[in-house]
Amino acid sequence: MPGEHILDRLGRRAASQGGATAIRFVEDGGAPPTPVSWAELDDLARRARAGLEAAGLRRGDRILLLLPTGAQHLGVLLGAFMAGIVPSTLHAFGDAGESAATSRELGELVATLAPRLVVAAGSAEVSGVAAAAPEALLAAEPCRRDPEVAAPDQPAYVQFTSGSTGRPRGIALTWPAIHANLEAIAERAPVRPQDHIVSWLPMYHDMGLFGGLLTPLHVGAALTLLDTRQFMNGPLTWFRTIEAARATITVSPPSALQTCMQMLGRRGAACDLSSLEQIICGAEPVSQRFVRSVAETLSRFGLRPTALRPVYGLAEATLAVSFPPQPRVPLVDHVERSRFETDGLAVPAEATADDARAWVSAGTPMAGTAVRIVDDGGAEQGDRRIGRVLIRTPSLYSGYIESGRYQPRTGEWFDTGDLGYVADGEIYVTGRRKDLIIKHGRNYSPDRMEELVCLVDGVRRAAAFGLFDDERATEKVVVLAEARPRDVSDAAGRDALRMRIRRELTHAGYTVDVVSFVERGGLPRTTSGKVRRQLCRELFNQQALGVS
Repeated sequence: MPGEHILDRLGRRAASQGGATAIRFVEDGGAPPTPVSWAELDDLARRARAGLEAAGLRRGDRILLLLPTGAQHLGVLLGAFMAGIVPSTLHAFGDAGESAATSRELGELVATLAPRLVVAAGSAEVSGVAAAAPEALLAAEPCRRDPEVAAPDQPAYVQFTSGSTGRPRGIALTWPAIHANLEAIAERAPVRPQDHIVSWLPMYHDMGLFGGLLTPLHVGAALTLLDTRQFMNGPLTWFRTIEAARATITVSPPSALQTCMQMLGRRGAACDLSSLEQIICGAEPVSQRFVRSVAETLSRFGLRPTALRPVYGLAEATLAVSFPPQPRVPLVDHVERSRFETDGLAVPAEATADDARAWVSAGTPMAGTAVRIVDDGGAEQGDRRIGRVLIRTPSLYSGYIESGRYQPRTGEWFDTGDLGYVADGEIYVTGRRKDLIIKHGRNYSPDRMEELVCLVDGVRRAAAFGLFDDERATEKVVVLAEARPRDVSDAAGRDALRMRIRRELTHAGYTVDVVSFVERGGLPRTTSGKVRRQLCRELFNQQALGVS
């Protein structure tokens, strides 16, 4: 029913089709997924609500969930929603490979949110904050009162920014904003009750929570979830789950898809992706090279040419800002590199031209969403002029949480911090304004440079940034790379890999001053896994990254 709250939908399905499966959780060791029915999901939420209220939590209080993807996390999340308690999610304590796993960064996030309670598995504790185990909360007798959700003008959920700069900030989202985005995604994608969605994305990521979990629950589509650790331990588990479920939709950043394609090539594995109608792909830049790789590699496994859907979104807009129409192959725009880098113009070029540079469309704005491109003075730009990307949407955040205090948003339009242009109504995002590198009057895109570096065999992750050089009166371009240990174990290996990186970048027209290596996991990242370039710059200046 249009306009119906997601919790009302949950209660209605629990009453009318309680025995039907709402969600399946993939188990370790190859066991069949564990089904949870609508009635069981409703019972988990009501038990969690009762447990939270018994622990002294009240409407408007904030809690932090440090739990893996599973029935416990979902029960506590929905139980908090039912009680009007405001949840936020981070990764489970002890997850490897995530930058927020460091005590310093976790402390920053806790200080930002100032929660009344931390819900964590096992013996995990956060200094100065009360803690509860999920099983203790879920042991309560179910609360039978109707949901008392957050008021329409009050925060319902807080998600952390995944930007590349500064101290983390909590994005406060209201139910009207969340509902508007769920409805817009369901309509545009579309997501239908007959669809089956498979996702491994973490719940602390906006794409995992709102795209991979709440949209399917909102619609009533079949849903199978893996925990992120299962994907990290065996990425092809994701593809095998899609095949077994005959899934029609999945969501992913391009880097995860690239990892799976490389593994398929190395291992000669077989899988059937013919059921997939949509791979909703975002959270990272989508390049023409990546689009071509998906088409060439996954078509052999039955993936249809129109399945890849490059999208644009951000935490401040709940999730989705733009989506391409369906069905179509990804739209690629070729422009003159020289005019783009020196004049800020996306002048059309032949795809085969030596000076051509390609950008992939992120589609057109969602229902009710408007996008403007403006210059530094705020003047609106015409088609094919690069500028700052501003958005206006009913899904926009209501304010920030910083140091435990709520600060309401002001203004109708939000400056995303992204750069881009519009052509024929299609949005092309070209980079982050604060991360832009200017070298001898040319604009360097760190996203594109990092993409090229990661194509070099042996490189796992990269960060590119500029440092102003007073003597040269231009920026010094620095590239830091995480590499396979065997490739950087001695000076000769480091020199050889450094040369391959320089060759790749030089061939693409980038002049680089410094190429250095850091140990695996050494590049700081956000809670959603993006490299924090400004923090990389600061640590590099402080000689605190242990580069070689």
